[in-house]
Order: sequence, then C-alpha cells, then structure tokens
Amino acid sequence: MPNLRQLDKITLADIIKGFARNKIIFQIEAQFQFDLAWELHKAGWGDVKLEDMRMIVNKSNRKIGKRYTDIVLKQDGYSVAIELKYKQDDYINKINRIYLSNHNDVDLGRYDYLWDVHRIELLAGKGNNKEMDGEEEVEVEVLEGCNKGFAVLLTNEKNYWDKKYMKPENGSQVNDNQFRIGCINGRGGQLFDKDLDWKRDAVKYPNNYHYYPATVLTKTKNPTSYAQPIHLSQAYKYEWEDYLVTSQQNGDFKFVIIEVPEK
Repeated sequence: MPNLRQLDKITLADIIKGFARNKIIFQIEAQFQFDLAWELHKAGWGDVKLEDMRMIVNKSNRKIGKRYTDIVLKQDGYSVAIELKYKQDDYINKINRIYLSNHNDVDLGRYDYLWDVHRIELLAGKGNNKEMDGEEEVEVEVLEGCNKGFAVLLTNEKNYWDKKYMKPENGSQVNDNQFRIGCINGRGGQLFDKDLDWKRDAVKYPNNYHYYPATVLTKTKNPTSYAQPIHLSQAYKYEWEDYLVTSQQNGDFKFVIIEVPEK
C-alpha cells in the first residue's frame, strides 16, 4: 500500500493520463470525480470519501457555512483534499457518442478554479484565509482540516490555457486579468499575485462588497456572487499538460494541477 504522504502532483498527473491512454472523454464533471476516486481507491491511496463536508468558522468560532470537497483521502491520521473542475467547449464525437456543450463564461471558470485553490489552502490551514461574512470580509478557518491538497482543471476550452495574462499598463488590464492561468512561455506560468481581484470601475462599480449579490465588473456587467477577491498564501506556479490531442474541432484536452503543500 502506498504512503499517502508521498502522493504528489506528478503521481496524480500520471493517474489522469491513464484515462487519456484509454481515450476516455468524460461527459460530466461527476464522472471525472468518480473515476479518479475509484482509481485512487484501487491503487491503495487510503480511504476515499466523495463530497466530504467540513464546517468553516470565524475567529470567534461562529459558523460561517459548510464546504464540500470533491475527494478526500485518509490514511493513518493523514488526509489529502482534491478539488476538480471539468470545463467544456462544444465537442461532438459521433463514433463514441460523446457530446459536450460549451460552458461559456471562461472568466468565471478561471475564478472557480482558483477558488478551489483557496478552499484547499483553507483546509490545509495556510495563509490568511478571508471570506465574506455578511458585508464584512473576515479571516476564517475550517474545523478538522486536511494536511495538503490538489486543485485539478481539465478542459477542451483553449481559452483557459491559450490566454496569457498581461502586466497592467496604465490601468489597461482586462477585467479578469489576475485570474488568468494561461501559458507564458510554452506550457507553464505563475499566478499574477497571491491576492486576486477583478478590475473595478470606481464610478459604475464602486470597490465595496455587499453580501450576495455583490457588485463587480465582469463580462456580463451584472451583479454576481463571484465578487469577493481570492486571497492565497503564495502566487503558485503551474504547468499545463496534454490529456488528449485529436483532429476534431475542440478535440484537444489539457489539464493543470496546482498542489497546495503541507503547512
């Protein structure tokens, strides 16, 4: 039986590439979640739990809410959290009867993925983890956390890996600049900063936060629950890897893994 403490980004990537070697294209995110959990179980990486629930509290131990983690592995008092995102673009494979629909809103999809990194940091007790409590941004902690974790994004939407962020010049950065996770040189990159936020319009969209819905300038220009900034303990490096490369339209699939190490 492998030692759960030795589960790293390379090992997890090899398991995911095993699906690719079998030319598996997932229809939905839940299928990706279940199949990965099953492979981890078969390989002996500890006890596996899906949709593991943990409670978060503020510094006064008042409950803020519940958080569910896609996969949690446990072995001899040691635990690892894994969050998954599967973002799709239109894809049709008539032979295998695979039909994927465009999820749209890539800017919000990037936010979703980086919010997963934040959640794993919260589980691992890293950094100043801040979330909204009513109209106030407060530091929170999780009851019964994990030791480390991984955030995984699998997608055939090239705008995730192909759109590079740009350093702001004269305030000209795009709205979701800080959430961009595209390649800079080749396959790799690094997050813009450890404190990530939307570009805000001080006149139309004042920089204040109200509990959902909040006012933030996104592509839709509508109030959204995605308003609060994401605070991380560091600006993580990342690397995109090939999952499948096909000749069909939107048939290239890639994935990226950000590993949140032990505290």
